[in-house]
Amino acid sequence: MNIAVLIGAGASFGAGGIAPETPPLGCELFDRLQKEFPDSWVSLLDDDERKAFRGDPPDPPFETGMKMLWENNDERLPRLLIDMAIYFSRFRPDGSPNCYAALLQLLMTTSRIDVFFCSLNYECVFEQIAEQVGLDLINLGRGRREEGRRACLYKPHGSCNYIDRVTRNVRGTFGQTFHSYVYRDHPALTDFEVLNCPDVETLYDTGVTVPPVMSLYEPTKHSPLIRGLWT
Repeated sequence: MNIAVLIGAGASFGAGGIAPETPPLGCELFDRLQKEFPDSWVSLLDDDERKAFRGDPPDPPFETGMKMLWENNDERLPRLLIDMAIYFSRFRPDGSPNCYAALLQLLMTTSRIDVFFCSLNYECVFEQIAEQVGLDLINLGRGRREEGRRACLYKPHGSCNYIDRVTRNVRGTFGQTFHSYVYRDHPALTDFEVLNCPDVETLYDTGVTVPPVMSLYEPTKHSPLIRGLWT
């Protein structure tokens, strides 16, 4: 029997057992980013832009600000996306009871079930817990081990730890040229590495100026990757 499990954006918020804090809902994300990254998410935005990110009903919070920067082809976007990815890479299971672990342990007790997971989250708590319970999640065909239980994971909005192989060594002044990282007809053509979450911040500490393969948090979920042209 085959089962598909969709993990929505609010799942980690309610999963429990996550450090260093409960992952934010969309309405909380902007304030969290401003607290953690004042040099980018505070200093790089003016008052009107900060108001857009906080949302003005009926406009959704955060998505309005990100849409504005995207449509303006704003050169600040790469820096903001990198710090956003670093923020999400810091979430990890803290060892206490967690709903993700309970779900995975239940599914693994039935050997005849093949499971396909689809996660809309940028962070990787679910993947880390899967590894802890002995389940190897294959990211779009990218497995790690030849033995043990396996399941397929697809993250259509990308992930904070998906790093493009071609541009991961690009260092220089922030500029902007975008293309879609997922080809609509051939998603497997995407060539990226799946890093361990602690390695994400380590990579960007070396001066890499290309954001991870992670969709914009705006209404259409554009999936950009900066490539090639730097100004």
